[in-house]
Amino acid sequence: MPMLDKPLREIDRNDLLLLCKKNWRVDEQFELKQDLPSKSGLDSWHTAGTISPYARDKILAEVVAFANSYGGDLVIGIAKTIDKPAAAERLSPIPNCADLAERLDDQARSCIEPPIPSLLTHAVVTEQDGSGVAIIRVPRSRLAPHRLCQDKGIRECYHRVGTRTESMTMRQIQDLTFSVARGVDSVIARLQGLQRDCCLWADAHTTSDDVRRLVLRVAAVPSSSDVYINPVHGVQAI
Repeated sequence: MPMLDKPLREIDRNDLLLLCKKNWRVDEQFELKQDLPSKSGLDSWHTAGTISPYARDKILAEVVAFANSYGGDLVIGIAKTIDKPAAAERLSPIPNCADLAERLDDQARSCIEPPIPSLLTHAVVTEQDGSGVAIIRVPRSRLAPHRLCQDKGIRECYHRVGTRTESMTMRQIQDLTFSVARGVDSVIARLQGLQRDCCLWADAHTTSDDVRRLVLRVAAVPSSSDVYINPVHGVQAI
């Protein structure tokens, strides 16, 4: 299940401390990273303020896997236990976490195709020097399968298998494509049925005089638990 049943923007330091206190375990919808992945030592983010291609690909592979599976939360900046499955243990703040979250958001939108709708990033500053935790909340995508575009033209699809992120086989990609298509077809069929019902209702409620009428039908389809609207300048209500 997702890490916290609350809007991402409302998660604060106390929530993260409670997460560690409860030893929240990694599962198919929750992944922890103590730091940015690195082949050796610390990632270049700590010294040069840039995310290495290796760390970028490892993090975005997790994002793609969540989108192609059940959705989930990826948290960077919390140490985990050595148990199987691992659990949140303590905060391990990452430098300039707000900038890190923004960079990861930009890279996710440029390196993942098609782009994942409603993908959100959030930084929780836990220390006075600006270090803290970066969180990426990934919805279960209706545009799956998504793939990660890596260096040298490599494009790979990933999915979540228990607590692991694994590459998808061609058969799994095909099955996911057909499954998503069937879901879209069912939504279209449902909307067409509502349209027919609306027309029948309008025809059954005609008036004796020759008056043209306008019938408005509105259908709402849930998109995700979080709804985020980009700021619209000049319109105070929005």
